[in-house]
Amino acid sequence: MKIQEQMYEFMYRKDKLQNKLLFFCIIFYIIYLQIAKTKYAVLPFEIILKYSFPFFLLYIFSCILLTSKEKVMISRESIRIQKYFLIFCYYDKHIEMRKIRKILFRKFLTKEHIFVCPLFDNAYSNLIFQVDMNGEEDKAYYFGKFLDRQKFLEIMQSIKTVVEGTQILFLYH
Repeated sequence: MKIQEQMYEFMYRKDKLQNKLLFFCIIFYIIYLQIAKTKYAVLPFEIILKYSFPFFLLYIFSCILLTSKEKVMISRESIRIQKYFLIFCYYDKHIEMRKIRKILFRKFLTKEHIFVCPLFDNAYSNLIFQVDMNGEEDKAYYFGKFLDRQKFLEIMQSIKTVVEGTQILFLYH
C-alpha cells in the first residue's frame, strides 16, 4: 500500500495594500515637507530634507516589509514558512510536525494600525506556531500578517488532513 504524500502551499500576497500604502506614504511625505518648509522658514529646505529623508526611507522600508509576500508549505513531516522582501526571501524556517504543540490564530490589529508601528513585524502576524524546544521555553513562529478568518480555516483544514492523529492543539482567539 503506497502512501501518497500530500503537500499544501499557501501564498499570502498583499499587493493592493502595498500599492496603496506606498502611494499614501509618498503623499504624506510631500505634505510634510511643504508644511515644514512654510512653518520653519528659518531653516533651509536642504536641512529639513537631509534630516527627514532617512526616517522616511526607514518607514517606507518597514512598510514594504510589512506588506510583502509570505508563503507556508505544509507536508506530512514539516511546515516551511518563507517571508519575502519584494522578490528576495529573507526568512526561511522549517518546523517539524512532531515538535508543534499549538497553532493559534489571533486577531491583533487592523489594517489601519499600519501607520502606528510598522517596525514590529510580529505584532501583525495572526497565525502562530508554538514549537517545543526540548526543555527550553517554547518558541513561536509567526505567519500571515493581516490574515483573515477564511484563509485561516483553509490552512487549518489542510494541516488537519495532512497530520491525522497528532497531538496538535488548534486555538482561535
